[in-house]
Amino acid sequence: MSATLSPSSTPDLAASPGRRAPRHVHEIDLLRLLTFASVIAVHVLSFSVPGSPVGWYGADSLLHFTRQVFFGLTSFVLVYGYLKRPRPMSDFWPRRFLLVGVPYVVWTFVYVLFGWLTSNAIGNVPNLVESFSSDLFTGNAKYHLYFLLVTMQVYLLVPGLVFLARRTLRTQVIVMAIAFALQIVILWMFAYSKNPFGPLTGYTEALFPTDIFPIVGGAVAGAHSAAFLDWVRRRRGVVLTIVLLAAGLTLGVYVLQLTLGQSPETASTEMQPVEVVWSAAAGIGLLTIGSIWADRRRDGSRTSTLISWASDRSFGIYLVHPLVISVILLGHWFVDWIPGPLRFPVMYVMVIVIAATTSDLLRRTVVSMPFTGRPFAGRRFARER
Repeated sequence: MSATLSPSSTPDLAASPGRRAPRHVHEIDLLRLLTFASVIAVHVLSFSVPGSPVGWYGADSLLHFTRQVFFGLTSFVLVYGYLKRPRPMSDFWPRRFLLVGVPYVVWTFVYVLFGWLTSNAIGNVPNLVESFSSDLFTGNAKYHLYFLLVTMQVYLLVPGLVFLARRTLRTQVIVMAIAFALQIVILWMFAYSKNPFGPLTGYTEALFPTDIFPIVGGAVAGAHSAAFLDWVRRRRGVVLTIVLLAAGLTLGVYVLQLTLGQSPETASTEMQPVEVVWSAAAGIGLLTIGSIWADRRRDGSRTSTLISWASDRSFGIYLVHPLVISVILLGHWFVDWIPGPLRFPVMYVMVIVIAATTSDLLRRTVVSMPFTGRPFAGRRFARER
């Protein structure tokens, strides 16, 4: 689709001057960082907790909001930015796919190569090529790369999301209700049926319908960002109540699953249907925290500078952190040296520090774009110094 979409009737955004650069939504910065921190916690938890303790996996069920919040945030930012500054899809798509597609290819190869070098297949080059080709298509090179595949699917959906954003609020609510019901059905089938989608079952997590509700909801929120953010600010008590009720519901379902014979790991998976409700509540809750910070932030303050720095590096941290976890787990030194109760906090701090340092170093090199999805920051860093 090469033509710019038609003028909007959405009062919050498209009624404003279309060529003006979109306001930076500082509320989103802290939401993004807290979500990235939580997804790293989920992955560290999976590899650092011995056995299957009920309590740890109960906490894990509350951390699994990250997946859907990611896609809701992605949809919000895309629609918000597009409605404020429309442009042809022939310009929008190449840039977006470059920023995500190239790092996806690069990191798929990195993780395939790492697996190849640390396995019995080392030296078998055809095996390396075959694994890379297969994982590039499926997103299975590492457990977090599906996110980039779904993100690129969301990019393809932008014309439809913008079209929806320009409909009446009544139409948007109806579509959101349909998306909610559809996702509940998909997750229910995935969690409780054997091979529910035939040959597509193994790829369900990497296909956008699995996250259709946050994608649609994020688009609607982005179209009505002013009213939405104003509601969050005025109804912080209501948001807190929603979060507590949703957390209670999620933990209740988790306990129910245990009583029905599910393992703690299965009962806490992000593919449980209740996660649709909890993820929406958690996302609004984190956005409320972001709004409190945004209202108090001062340009140039240490906190503002730190959050801006971390937000800039967050995608690189996300891409590299599973590699850090894998390196830490090489051999048995970590398990031998660190007592069981301390493994999660120790590994978490190690992963955050090493991944953040690695992402920062990559941002200052000429390979920043393919490895972090961000342009080379060396010159800007030099000016800031």
